[in-house]
Amino acid sequence: MEQLKEMDTAPLPKVYTPEEVRTIFNISAPTFRDWVQSGIFQKITIPGKRRVFITSQSVEKLISGR
Repeated sequence: MEQLKEMDTAPLPKVYTPEEVRTIFNISAPTFRDWVQSGIFQKITIPGKRRVFITSQSVEKLISGR
């Protein structure tokens, strides 16, 4: 039960939609897919859904050049 309480208060990670990432980096949909497949972006998918989200850490890492 204690673990559930901790999960309820844990902050949710910031994520970006593919559209937001494409806008930030001014890239096309095919380029975005290539970057995801090559591991440039870390993606999160929702079980049972086809929605993809990109972690803020991977976006910030590319912006900062690390």
